[in-house]
Amino acid sequence: MTPPNSAYLWVATPEALRDLAREAAASPVLGIDTESDSMHSYFEKVCLLQVAFPGDRIFVVDTLAVRDLSPLKPALEDPGVRKVLHGADYDIVCMKRDFGLAMRGTFCTMTGGLLLGLPKIGLADMVETNFGVRLAKAFTRSDWSTRPLSQGQLEYLVQDVQFLVPLADLVDARLKEADLAEEAAIEFRRLEERDPAPREFDPWGFLRIRGSRDLPERGRAILRALVAMREERSRELDRPPFKVLANDTLLRIAAKHPQDLGGLRGIRGVTPFVLKRHGEDILAAVRAGHAAPDAVPNRAPPTPPAAGDGDRRLSFAAQKRHGRLKEWRSQKSSATGRTTLAILPNHALFEVARTPPRDPAALAAVPGVGLHRARLYGEEILRVVGPKPRAG
Repeated sequence: MTPPNSAYLWVATPEALRDLAREAAASPVLGIDTESDSMHSYFEKVCLLQVAFPGDRIFVVDTLAVRDLSPLKPALEDPGVRKVLHGADYDIVCMKRDFGLAMRGTFCTMTGGLLLGLPKIGLADMVETNFGVRLAKAFTRSDWSTRPLSQGQLEYLVQDVQFLVPLADLVDARLKEADLAEEAAIEFRRLEERDPAPREFDPWGFLRIRGSRDLPERGRAILRALVAMREERSRELDRPPFKVLANDTLLRIAAKHPQDLGGLRGIRGVTPFVLKRHGEDILAAVRAGHAAPDAVPNRAPPTPPAAGDGDRRLSFAAQKRHGRLKEWRSQKSSATGRTTLAILPNHALFEVARTPPRDPAALAAVPGVGLHRARLYGEEILRVVGPKPRAG
C-alpha cells in the first residue's frame, strides 16, 4: 500500500512497529489519533493508529495487521513524552480496551479549547482558524476495517494527526497566558483515568427512541421486544444496531403491530431485504410484546450506582449546596469571562456539594479542584457551601 508521500510511513509488521516504538520513546512529543469501525460493526475495534512526530513525520499503524502494540508501551505510558490528542477520552478508552495500553503525559487540544472558551473546538475548525488549512471530511464515516485503503483515506489519516503537535503548542501558550495551566493538567489526568465500559444491553434503552413514550403501553412492550431482538441480531451479525433495523422502523412496527408478513410488508422501512432476513424474527418479537404480562412504564426506573462508583446521589442538604454552587459559578463566569469548566468542573462541584470542605487546604484536596482554584475561589466556595446562619 502506497502512502500519500514518502514522509508518511505505513507500519504493518512487528519489525516496523518496533522501529517506530524506539523512535517514539526518544521523542519529547507525539501526536496520536486512532480510527475505529464503530459505524460498521457491533464489536468496535481500533483499526488504525496514527503517530506524528515534530517536523511532520507521520506513521500510520495498521492495527489489524499488528495487534500486539506492547512495544509502544514505554512511549505511551511515559509522562515525560507528551501525547497530543484531540478528543482524547475516546482514543484513551479505545487503546486501553483493545491493547491494554494507558496514556500518560496527555495533552488534549479539545479540552484546552473548552477551558479557554473557544467558540469552535472541533479539530477541523481549530486547524482552519490557526493554520488556514481546511481538513477533508469526506472519509469521517469510512469503514476503517476494510483493506486496501484508498489514497483519499490515507490523506485523511495523515491530516487528522499532522497538525496536532503545532496546535498543542498554540493552545498550551494560551492556557498559560490565561493562567489555566493547572486546571488543564487536572482535566488531562482525569481523561487518562477513563476506563472502557463493557458493552451491556440496556433493557430500558428502548425509551430513548424518540416517540417511544407516546406509544400505548402495549406498543411500548412490543418496542421493548423488538429492540431486544435487534440487539441479538446485531451481535450475531457484528453490525451496529441501526444498520440492522432503524429506530423509526421499529417505532412504526410497534405502533402497527403487524400479525403476518403481509402486514409487515406495508410498513415504511421494511425493505424486501429486511423482510427476507428478519421478517420472522420481527413477528416473533411482536408476538412476545403482545404476550408480555408485565406493565411497561414510559420512564425507566432509577439506576443504582455501579460497583466501585460510589453513591452518586445527593442528600437534600447537598442538593441545595449544589444549586448554590452552580449559581455562584455561573455568576463568577459572567463576571470574569472564564468558562464554568475553568472555574469549577461539574465533577468537582458535585464532590464539594456532597462533602463540603472546612478550609482551603481541604478544598484543594478535593479531586478536580487543586491548589490554584482553591487560591482563586476558596473563600467564596467555602462561604457558599458553609452552614447558613439561623434566622433570628
